[in-house]
Amino acid sequence: MDIFLEESALLGLLVASAEVYKKECYGVLLGYRLNDRFIVSGSIAYQSADRKPSEVYLRPHRRRVVESVLKNIPKYRVLGEFHSHPMFADRRATIRLGPMDAEDMAGEDVQILVAINDKSRNQKWIAKADGSISGTFGNHHFNIGAYYYRGGVKKRKPILGRLCCPFATTLQGPTGKNSTRRKVG
Repeated sequence: MDIFLEESALLGLLVASAEVYKKECYGVLLGYRLNDRFIVSGSIAYQSADRKPSEVYLRPHRRRVVESVLKNIPKYRVLGEFHSHPMFADRRATIRLGPMDAEDMAGEDVQILVAINDKSRNQKWIAKADGSISGTFGNHHFNIGAYYYRGGVKKRKPILGRLCCPFATTLQGPTGKNSTRRKVG
């Protein structure tokens, strides 16, 4: 199964993860599902989530408020959730699902994990053999993976899908520096 990540969704994931770096971020994924793929059009971070370095929690009444707003958006539906795994001390973060991560997933959902670590060097964004994408942006190294249940049924462990994001390759120029300069005039 392919998971297509649009530009605004990727930027939302990167900013949400970097903003609270050293603690986990948490949010919702918006888009739509076709027979053989998910199209993730947007990502919205939960601002009121209780954050810690290795867990994040959204109180039920806060979740209901967000859900009541999102159910009225006709073009998109909630596809699932995302959260980050930040580097902790000298332990580098990974995109491995923890037991609670899989437990919280509904059978038809997609869950995106963002591993965020200190950047040791510039790295162009690449699609990795495991289906994830990785690269550097700002002062951080990111590895992003998307999980789903095969057939939409929560029987076994979620599997890592192939994440596709053409926009990610534009985040760095050929010099290895982030392409944030814009021509003016």
